[in-house]
Amino acid sequence: MKPALPSILFFAVSHKEIQRGDAVTLCYGVAHADSVELQPVGWKLAPIARNCARFYPKSTRDYTLVARGTEGLTDREKFTVGVR
Repeated sequence: MKPALPSILFFAVSHKEIQRGDAVTLCYGVAHADSVELQPVGWKLAPIARNCARFYPKSTRDYTLVARGTEGLTDREKFTVGVR
C-alpha cells in the first residue's frame, strides 16, 4: 500500500505587506505530514490540522511552507511578504 500523500489543507497569511517591525501571522493545516517547515528560515512547525505561527520579517522575502511525509514526499505553498 502506498503512503498517503502529505497535503496542506489550508493556508492563510495575515498580511502580504507590512511596515518594518510589524508581525505576520501564518495559519495552516496539514494532513499525512510528519513535519512542517517554513523555508528559507528553517523553522520547524507542528504537523497538525490547525496551527498558527507569528513572525517578524525584516525584509521583503519569498517563503515556502513545506509539509513533508514519508518517503520524502512533500506538498508546498509559496508566498511573499513585502516589508516597507
